[in-house]
Amino acid sequence: SSQELQLNSIFVKVNYEIMKINLKDIELIEALDDYIKIYIKPNPVLTLMTLKSIQEKLPSRDFVRVHRSFIVPLARIEKFSKTKLWTAGKEIPIGSSYSQVYDQLLTISKTK
Repeated sequence: SSQELQLNSIFVKVNYEIMKINLKDIELIEALDDYIKIYIKPNPVLTLMTLKSIQEKLPSRDFVRVHRSFIVPLARIEKFSKTKLWTAGKEIPIGSSYSQVYDQLLTISKTK
């Protein structure tokens, strides 16, 4: 959609303020109970929302959910196997119910 083409940032509530986060700065998104941790430099931010709700705000062509606790930006994936991937220097598991992610990554890697 045309809206998705223009999306290069999102707004999230951090403490009592609304913070703009540029999508290109996101290294990883991790679920922690009722919060999610968005890894950006210099410091990660915590926001009270679910992984599902932030996933709906993110362009699906740039971000992929790989586990019930993790969303990763495709551009930052350093390497991957069937069961895990590496991004931002961290090893992230690929959940068994997200096994299609491997095929998706394989397809993308062949087109680059």
